[in-house]
Amino acid sequence: MKYRTTALIAAMLCTSAAALGQDLKVGDRAPKLSVDEWVKGAEFESFQKGKVYIVEFWATWCAPCIRSIPHLSEIQTEHADDGVIVLGVAGSERKGRDHLFEWVEEDDNGKKIAYNVAYDADRSMFETWMTAAGKGGIPTAFLIDRDGKIAYIGHPSRLDKPLKKVLAKGGTYAGADNEDRPFELMLGDKAPELAIGEWVKGKPITGFENGRVYVVEFWATWCGPCIAGMPHLSDIQKEYADKGVRIIGVNIWDDPAKVEPFMEDRDDRPSGNELMQYTVAIEKKYDGEDPKKTGAMAKTWMNAAGKRGIPTAFIIDQKGRVAWMGHPMGMDEPLEAIVNGEWNIEAEVKKQDKAQKAQKQIDQYFELFKAGEYDKAYAIGRTLVAGGLADNADYLNRLAWGIVDPDNMPARQDLNLALKAALRANELTDNEDAAILDTVAKVYFDKRDLKKAIKYQRQAVKYAGDDQRQLDELSDRLSWYEKEAKKGGG
Repeated sequence: MKYRTTALIAAMLCTSAAALGQDLKVGDRAPKLSVDEWVKGAEFESFQKGKVYIVEFWATWCAPCIRSIPHLSEIQTEHADDGVIVLGVAGSERKGRDHLFEWVEEDDNGKKIAYNVAYDADRSMFETWMTAAGKGGIPTAFLIDRDGKIAYIGHPSRLDKPLKKVLAKGGTYAGADNEDRPFELMLGDKAPELAIGEWVKGKPITGFENGRVYVVEFWATWCGPCIAGMPHLSDIQKEYADKGVRIIGVNIWDDPAKVEPFMEDRDDRPSGNELMQYTVAIEKKYDGEDPKKTGAMAKTWMNAAGKRGIPTAFIIDQKGRVAWMGHPMGMDEPLEAIVNGEWNIEAEVKKQDKAQKAQKQIDQYFELFKAGEYDKAYAIGRTLVAGGLADNADYLNRLAWGIVDPDNMPARQDLNLALKAALRANELTDNEDAAILDTVAKVYFDKRDLKKAIKYQRQAVKYAGDDQRQLDELSDRLSWYEKEAKKGGG
C-alpha cells in the first residue's frame, strides 16, 4: 500500500454523487419503498402522510457513511416528536447480508444507530432513488416532506438547513433546496453568536466588536492534533496581541468535567494552562443530551459549516464576518492579510464557489472510477486536470496515483491522463515532493519508460527525508525498477 495517500483516496470514493442523469429531483414525489429486509427499528411499507422522512443510502464499508451515523441519530432523537423518521438503506454491502446484520448488532458504530435500518438486497431502491436522481455515491440522503415530496437530495451533513425549513413550513415542501449553498454557514456570512457555558481562562468575550479580528478554534481534551496545535495558536496570540486579535479556544464534543483537570499541572505533560496562552471556554450544553455529542456552538458553527473534525478554526474579520475557516495550521497567511485589511473576502467567496463546483466533479470522478466506469471517469478527469485541479497538487497526485496504484490497479488505465496530472503536481511542488515524484516514476514505469521511472524514483528517495517508512517503500520501488531495467524490460 502506498504510504500517505491511499487511505485518503479510499475515503473520497464514497463521498458524493456521480451525476449520471436526473429523472428524480427536488419537488418530485418520492418513489416507493422497496426494501427486502428490515435490519433495525419499526417496519413500514410506505410513507405516511403527515410524517417527515429521511431516507439515507449507506454501507458498512463507507467511512463517510459511518461518520454520518451520529448526526443522523441526533436528528432522529431531536425531531422524533416532530414526526421525523430516519431510514438508513444499505444496498451496496460488499460482504453481503449476514455481515450487515452482524455489523448493526455488534459493531460499536452499529450499536449507536438510533434510527431504522433496512437492506436493499437487489438494489431496486438504489435504482429508483439514487440512479434516478443521478446520485452514484454514498452517503446520500433524501428528505421527504409531509406530503410525500422530496425537499432535499444530498450529503447527510447538509440536512440541517432544509430539515429546519421543512419543519418551519409545517413539514411541506416550499421551494427547491439545492447544493449551490450547501451549508448554513459559509464564507462571508455573519459569524454566529458565542454560546459559552463557562469561561475557563481569559477575559470573557460577550460579542464580536467591530474593527477587531477574532479566531474561534474548536478543540477537545481527547484530541491529539488539537493539543499538538496549541503552541502554534499561543504563538499567534502573542504575535498579534498588540493588534487586538483575540483567540478563543472553545471546547466541544467533550465532557466539560475533563477540561479543568486538563488545564492543571501534570508530571507527564505540560498543562493546558501552559499550552493555551489565549482565551479558553467551554460551549453551552443542552440539558438532557450527551455533552460529548451535542452542544450549542458545535451545532451553530461546526455542523452549520459542514465541519466534522477538530481542530477547526474560524477567522472573524473586522465586520463580524466569517472570513476564513479550516485547520489552524493553515491560517497564518489569511490571518495576516485579514488583520492588515488586505483580504478580499468577495474574491474568497468566489473561490469557494469555484472549489465547490470542482469538488462535485472530483467526487463524481472518483465514484465513477471506483465503479469501473472508466470512459466517463477519465473524461471528467481530463476536464479536471485542465481546469478545476490545475493548481491543486494534492488532488492531481491522488488522481494520478489511483490510475497506477500497484495495490489497487484499475482494469483499464489512462496513462496519458495520469502522466499529465502527475507532472503538473510535480511542477507545482518544484520537483521536491517525494510522494509526487514517486507517482511520476510509477506512471513512467507503467508506460515502460524505465529510464525516466528510475530517474524520478531516485529523486523521490532523495526527498524522502527522515520518514523511514516512506524511505523504505520508495527504495523498494526503486530496486524493483532497476531490476526490471536490467532484465531489458525497457
